[in-house]
Amino acid sequence: MFVLTLVSLCFRSGILKLPETRGEDDLEFTKSTIRRIYDEIQQAIANSSVLRLVIFAAIYTAGFLLMRGVVGFGLDLMNSMWMAIGVGLLAGAAVVAQDKILAAIRRMQATKGGAQR
Repeated sequence: MFVLTLVSLCFRSGILKLPETRGEDDLEFTKSTIRRIYDEIQQAIANSSVLRLVIFAAIYTAGFLLMRGVVGFGLDLMNSMWMAIGVGLLAGAAVVAQDKILAAIRRMQATKGGAQR
């Protein structure tokens, strides 16, 4: 994970570059837009030193390992059949009733906004 993040950051900072290919394509506008966004991100990180990129890669790696631990803990909780059924029912209810949930949230915000006036 550390090496992949470091290589990715080196591409973003301009230390490593991909060769540009030119050709006529139907998606030229989309590709040019994506290329421009990529170039702007690359310019934002261009002034970063290798040491800073190493620090960013280490932080991303630590975040990845932390997230991996949280997901592992959550999956470990799902070993119980009853817990898995309960989480599945809650997730299914949230998917099925999302319109009602969003409407209730909007009503609460409207009531809260109306009471403050």
